[in-house]
Amino acid sequence: MSKDRRSIVVTVDGQSSTGKSSLACALANRLGMNFLGSGSIYRLCAYFMLRGKDLEAIKELLTESLAFKSTQGDMSVWVQGEDLTAKINDAQVTKMASDIAKDVAVRTQLADLQKGFQSGLGLVAEGRDMGTVIFPRATLKLFLTADVAVRAKRRKVQLEQMGLSPDYDQLVMELKARDHQDETRAISPLVPAKDAVFVDTAAHWDENLEQMYQQVLMVLPKQVMPKEVVQIFDQVRQDSMRYAQLGNVSDYERWWKGCSEASSKKFQGEIIGASWLCPIYVRDFIPDPINAHLSILQNTSAVEQAMLSVFIATKPSYERLFYVAALCGQYAVLSNRLLALQDIVG
Repeated sequence: MSKDRRSIVVTVDGQSSTGKSSLACALANRLGMNFLGSGSIYRLCAYFMLRGKDLEAIKELLTESLAFKSTQGDMSVWVQGEDLTAKINDAQVTKMASDIAKDVAVRTQLADLQKGFQSGLGLVAEGRDMGTVIFPRATLKLFLTADVAVRAKRRKVQLEQMGLSPDYDQLVMELKARDHQDETRAISPLVPAKDAVFVDTAAHWDENLEQMYQQVLMVLPKQVMPKEVVQIFDQVRQDSMRYAQLGNVSDYERWWKGCSEASSKKFQGEIIGASWLCPIYVRDFIPDPINAHLSILQNTSAVEQAMLSVFIATKPSYERLFYVAALCGQYAVLSNRLLALQDIVG
């Protein structure tokens, strides 16, 4: 497999209200990849068509200003800086989106728009035909399912959070009808790709995300690092653990200053062909109570956020790699989870 993560595409297809959008968007954020919510694109088309715009104008607008955001399990859809999430989920827009999704001409025109999201550091694409039609050669294809009762409850909560007042029984009937419509339509029916990995999303949201994330980790290319780098990474991590356990901030900072200067002289520049992963990110992380009292590690969220920011926001470099090694030492003291170098660089 190529070492270039820009070629990686993860598709997330599945039934309505299985949590596809929020899970796929959060997965993309966690991996530092682009996100495509194809269902939202059809809803946006319906929304703007109801306001008199033609398809070409809508495509141009979405190409220039469409953005997806994920916060604490919620995915929101923004166009020209406006959050349209609630507006594109009302009943009128939902019905029209379903109708235009059956139109061959519309689906054909929107296919190019969707494929255009494949850039940057890879793509997580969510929808109903991502793995079968839009990205048939995707690196990994996930297919999400859940019992209709679970999905109806989830949809009810989602709509209530948007200020709407849905009826549960009505939602069950609508979801069953939507399933039948999606699975039997002539154009791009909802069917799992032959090589899809099934994910039952009846579990807690965090558990579902972790399950999907672990599937992605198995297919991501790994960077082979020089043996000397591995040895220094391990040494920095071990030293960091030792100083963290002593709990003296001044000693820790003094150690890190000398360690950083020494490693910077020995290794310089960007690590070619590598990009950070985020294996340490666990929502609601609870530190090991035995070590939670250590003054140097009181703010556990700060350690997590520091690691996450390094993984997502920086280019891989030896300077940053050894900084991550030091953070891994702190994390090991807090969590009893010892991360190796192969867990960090992809």
